[in-house]
Amino acid sequence: PSNKMMVATDGILLLAPRPVKNKNERNLPIDLFFTSLAEVHQSYAIGVVLSGTASDGTLGLKAIKDQGGITFAQDEESAAYEGMPHSAIQAGIVDFILPPESIPEKLLEVTKIINVNGADEAYLPLEDEEVFRQIIALLRIRKGTDFTYYKQTTIRRRILRRMALNKNEESAAYLKYLRENKPEQDLLYQDLLIQVTSFFRDHKSFDNLCETVFPLIVKNK
Repeated sequence: PSNKMMVATDGILLLAPRPVKNKNERNLPIDLFFTSLAEVHQSYAIGVVLSGTASDGTLGLKAIKDQGGITFAQDEESAAYEGMPHSAIQAGIVDFILPPESIPEKLLEVTKIINVNGADEAYLPLEDEEVFRQIIALLRIRKGTDFTYYKQTTIRRRILRRMALNKNEESAAYLKYLRENKPEQDLLYQDLLIQVTSFFRDHKSFDNLCETVFPLIVKNK
């Protein structure tokens, strides 16, 4: 509908009023939708950018990836308008680059791996619990960072994400692959750090600290 944009909220898709912008500002409905999807569904979000002009969708896919979700883009060769997929691919935030006809099958494959292994994260089988502990121990030895006391549901979802990307349906198979593949250790480590370090990359938070919090602390000393 005219002057409406789609957003996700509490598991529901809503049509919201289009934000009022200056003449020089572009409306980016895909970015808005993907960002809202990432905020609501976090690591469960999946974004797909298809043929389109300009760069709409890139920031939204980044938001999904930052939350541990899965990102897709149509390959540029098959796109009638390559602007949107090209922008996302160049930003380095796309997990799968595929022609449209191959995307549904890959979506089913990825979601199956995640859903089967993460169906009930609070009550994982003992063997899976042990595998997750070994993965965390491996990263501690390899990277010097101990993720034991981080939010475990988030850590597990990130591990499941890497399993899905590497087509490892069993956690034990992924552990074996991880031990033999140092580049994958690096990628998993970066995935785990994205959300943990997001605060330190938030310029608004630091600006607020500098402009409001720190002066108040100094004033009250």
